[in-house]
Order: sequence, then C-alpha cells, then structure tokens
Amino acid sequence: MAEGMCATCSRYLLIAFNFLFWVSGGALLGLGIWVRVDSQVEDTIKQFVHINLPVDVLYAAAYVFIAVGTFIFVTGFCGCCGAIRESACMLAIYIGCLTVVILGELTAGVYLAIERTNLEQMFNENLSSQVQNYTDPGNSTMDFLQIQQCFYNSIGHLYVNNKQCFHSSIFDCCGSYNYSEFNSSVYAQNLPEQSRKEWFVPDSCCVAVKVHNAKISDNDKRTCQKEAKTMMSSNTKQLRTAGCYDKIMKMLYTNSAILIGVGMGVAFLAVLGIILSICLCRNRTEYWEWE
Repeated sequence: MAEGMCATCSRYLLIAFNFLFWVSGGALLGLGIWVRVDSQVEDTIKQFVHINLPVDVLYAAAYVFIAVGTFIFVTGFCGCCGAIRESACMLAIYIGCLTVVILGELTAGVYLAIERTNLEQMFNENLSSQVQNYTDPGNSTMDFLQIQQCFYNSIGHLYVNNKQCFHSSIFDCCGSYNYSEFNSSVYAQNLPEQSRKEWFVPDSCCVAVKVHNAKISDNDKRTCQKEAKTMMSSNTKQLRTAGCYDKIMKMLYTNSAILIGVGMGVAFLAVLGIILSICLCRNRTEYWEWE
C-alpha cells in the first residue's frame, strides 16, 4: 500500500474524484450513442423541452458527446484503477491524458488569441451561408437560432399549449446581419412570383413565434411580413430586426470571463491530478504480486 500521509491522501483523492469522472464519462458516452442511433430522439427531446433541434445539430452534438465521453471515461478509469492498484503503468497513462488536456487548452487559447479575427469572419460567412441556403422553413439552424427558446414546462412566465415554460431571449434575432438577407435566399428565389411579393422572412423571425415550429396567426404573420417589406428597423410589433451574428458575438463576449474561468478550473484540476499521481507513484509499494 501507499506509504506516507501524502501518498495515502493522494491515493484516496484520486480514487474518489476519478470514480466520478469515470461514471460521468460513461454517462456522456451513452448519451451520445443514444442521440446518434435512436431514430425517435427528436420527439423524445421535444417532450422534455420545447425545442425542435435540426438533425445536423443533433448529430454534431452526438459526435462531440461520444468523443468527450470516451476521453473522460478512459481518463477516469485509468486514474481510479491506477490509484486502487497503485499501478505505475495506469497512472502514467492517466498523467498522459491530463497532459493532453493542459496542452490542448493552451493550444486552443493561443490559437483563439491569434486567429480571433479570422474565426469571427469564418463564423460570419457560415451564418450568412445558412441564410442564403435557407430552404426548409421550420427545421433549419436559422429557425432554431432566431426564436426565443422554451426550455422547461414547470417554471417561468411564458405559456405554450396551456403549459408554463421558461424561455430564453439570448438570441431572439433574424438573419445574419438583419432580416433583409432572407429576400435573396434559395427558398425566396424558388417561390412563385405572387408568393414572393408576400413572403420576406420566415415565421421564426416574427415575435409571435416563441416556440420552435409554433403556429402564428394570419394577422400576426401579415404584420410581420409587412414590416419586413417596408424595411422597418425600429418600433416593430412583430418583426425581429436584430441580426443573429451580433447577438451571438455579444453573448460570447459577455460570457468570456465565465468560459475562461471554466478553462482555468479544468487546467487546475488537471495539474492537481498530475501532482497527486506523481506523489502516489513515488511512494507506492510493491503490494500487488502480479506487478
């Protein structure tokens, strides 16, 4: 067994924390696999939250969950079992995984600092492309971004289908820069000539649509389309006039301190894990005969 107070404390701390990481990594991995393989996942998610996520967003999230969950699962397993068995090999793998986390954070931080302008331009171009290639009202990434999302049924002040829910107005926008971009979208170009005179923005750009794929009254729709047609920029009753790019960038900059704090917290835990592992390795005993 580990010799000395430092090694003993390190051993039990590593076992406790890495067991939690191991379980959470397995849960995240299972969630990612479920989202990717379950054909009814969209309906299931919609039962709990009033959000109809686009399929491409769901699949992208699933791959992220699987990758991150696998890494956390392996790291937690090596850290927990390595501490239990006092295995130098497993603890070395654990230290290597934590080193990858630290180097990854440093690399990402430097890259973001150097390439921030280019990344913002790439994101802006991608968002504009989403608007230009808009072809499927009610089930696109832009529809998802533009509305005020309803997250829970039990709290808040917004009522949908006689159920109370909490809504977020983080984005509440229309288009990339503004709503006028939709007039040149693929969907608008493919409309019959008469319909093009009446359609200027999707329903998700209208204030009355507070939940994804919610129905809008004919009167609210006419008001919204009329405000878009007359290019109103302020004092609109139904039209969301703010661009999504500015709203999203504002949210990122506003919460940048939180993101940096989370990153520093993860790095601190990684450094602490490396220190505890080294302390245990230096004071381990040849307790297990098969090692």
